[in-house]
Amino acid sequence: MPDDNLFDDDELLFASEDDEDVFFADESDDRAAPSNGGSNGSSWKLLVVDDEAAVHDVTRLALAAFSFEGRPLRLLSAYSAAEAEGVLAEHPDTAVILLDVVMETDGAGLDFVHHVRTVERNHLVRIILRTGQPGHAPENRVIVEYDINDYKHKADLTAQRLFTSVIGALRSYRDLRYISDFSQALRRFVPEELTRILGKRSIVDVELGDHIEGTMGVVFSDLRAFTALSETLSPDATFRFLNDYLREIGPVTRAHGGYIDKYVGDAILAIFPDGPDDALQAALAMQRQVDVFNEARKQAGEPPVRIGVGVHSGPLVLGIIGETERLEGTVIADCVNLACRLEGLCKDFDVRIVTTEECLASAKNGGAYTTRFLGELPVRGKTVPVRAYEVIVG
Repeated sequence: MPDDNLFDDDELLFASEDDEDVFFADESDDRAAPSNGGSNGSSWKLLVVDDEAAVHDVTRLALAAFSFEGRPLRLLSAYSAAEAEGVLAEHPDTAVILLDVVMETDGAGLDFVHHVRTVERNHLVRIILRTGQPGHAPENRVIVEYDINDYKHKADLTAQRLFTSVIGALRSYRDLRYISDFSQALRRFVPEELTRILGKRSIVDVELGDHIEGTMGVVFSDLRAFTALSETLSPDATFRFLNDYLREIGPVTRAHGGYIDKYVGDAILAIFPDGPDDALQAALAMQRQVDVFNEARKQAGEPPVRIGVGVHSGPLVLGIIGETERLEGTVIADCVNLACRLEGLCKDFDVRIVTTEECLASAKNGGAYTTRFLGELPVRGKTVPVRAYEVIVG
């Protein structure tokens, strides 16, 4: 709480702009010092943006003994909007900004609000506008047109009002931070790409039966001899190995415009919304990443692993299936089943990647790949033989 020895609850912290008797402490300038000796990881960060040093000093004194939920406050200072941009970039986890309007320009503070919300896309930090010249930023207009969270006249601001404003802002930031972290965690279970393809703002907007039809690339990969390998490992070691392997493949998939629709044990089903070129490039990159993975395994005295990859493209339906209490995003199409069957041909022909003539023909750069015709092959589930090709990893 504010230190009552420094300020009475109803004592004005800031005099009017014309009053030269503004009370402030005689402290040295400290633009990023903890106010209560708290460690950076356990403190709330509050950024004061004002071109008057007295405002920083008074704010520091008023909040000197501040604590919320057992965490002290760390005050950061900036004396212009331009400087504030740099401070916020260095401290993106800032919880609250106490912001003046008139600084290097008459609208510098409002320009900074635009920068925070639009350029940095930071919608978590709580912004409290504190102005001594309300004529430059009328409250009714500013609160509507700018994404700020509170508006205060400096001349009316007491220690208690500052304390109350900061507590309210921190509560709001805490709750928004939790929602944001939860949303980020949820994206690891429900791919953000799925909600985007379905035209939804977030997973909250997704409903049972939502779906979209399109032509996309499909990759199905599987570890060779995983069952035999797992028999030599403990359950814990098998789990760790599988995560080590998947950690290599996931980023490669995303780097080529795809997302992992599901894991099926040691197998991966990945979807590439932009079509076969991304899928073919990803398949090659997966195999190259496995080579890198095997080099690390060799250094650790572990045996190499191999994967087979089937690649196809075609029309599919992507959407939400299940029932009201259990939903799941999935993709349903013949091309998905065929990609799975093509992966099985990798084992039959002892090759690393198998695709179809149809997939190569529909790719924009299909002729750029080094391929070998494997033949017109019967594939389980297909009445017509498939013209299959090995894609050679260069």
